[in-house]
Formats: sequence, structure tokens, C-alpha cells
Amino acid sequence: MSAILSMMAIGVELEALIKVWDLGYFEVGEAFTGLTDEHLWQRPAPGLLSVGELAGHVAFWEAVRYGGKGQTDGWQPDLDSCTILSPLVHPHFRYFTGAVEEPLPAELAKLSAQVVHDELKRIHAASVEKVRELGIGLDDPIPGWGANTKLGDFVRYSIFHIAYHTG
Repeated sequence: MSAILSMMAIGVELEALIKVWDLGYFEVGEAFTGLTDEHLWQRPAPGLLSVGELAGHVAFWEAVRYGGKGQTDGWQPDLDSCTILSPLVHPHFRYFTGAVEEPLPAELAKLSAQVVHDELKRIHAASVEKVRELGIGLDDPIPGWGANTKLGDFVRYSIFHIAYHTG
């Protein structure tokens, strides 16, 4: 009986975390309201990323965290294993320093604000679905990511990540 209650508590806590995580996507929707394609990829100043690049970065990490696995060290994403496919799962979006130092690849520059916003939301929905499908506790390691990568840590960081980059 206590094992059943424990699993129910984990489910309740996970669903509460998912509700908070989803709330970040309401806020990012506000950033896309009225955003023109012209402004999507425009950087506001040297050393800063565009709205499209920030959205791509968040989408990249949700897709590879929940739809993929780590490489041998367990921390770097293995893009070939990612099952959440999208033009936003692109190495350009991996990390700030690489993105800010390189011009936006032409294939990404063609994406509209609507497409980027739709892809970001789709990747998030797929990530949440994958989290639920795992059927593991928040303190359990995520398969494919190594023993020190706990589901709860990934989900809590994802909540922080969308909030941080939305501002």
C-alpha cells in the first residue's frame, strides 16, 4: 500500500511541476505576439541573441533532454539519438557562445516567427509526453543519460530554463 501511495505522490508532484513548466510557454507566447518575421532573427545588440535564437535554444535542449540521450559522458546530447525531430534541433542552438559568435545558418533564417513558435510549442508538448511515458520517479535516473541525471532535476531545470530565457 505504501508503494502505491508513494507512486501517487510522485505523480502528483510531477503533474504540479508540469503545470509550472507549461506556464512558461504561456509567457513565451506573449513574446511571440505581434513578432514579425523581420524581427524574429534580429539581434538587439552585439553579444545578444535574437528571439528566434533563444526559442531555438530552449527547444533544442528540451528535445535532446527528453527525446534523446547523452553521449558517453552522459551530459552532452547525442543528436543522432533524438526522436523529437525539428529544424530547431540544430547545433547552432546548443549554447550561447557558439550561437553568438556564428552567423545564423541560412536554413534557419528562412523560418518564420509562426513556424518557430509552433515548433517550440510542439517540442514542449512532445517533451512533456515523453516525461509522462517514462513512468519513473523524480529521483530516478533518466534512461540514456547516466546515473546522476535525475528526472526531477531535468524537469526543474527545464522550468528554470524557459523562465530565464523568456525574461
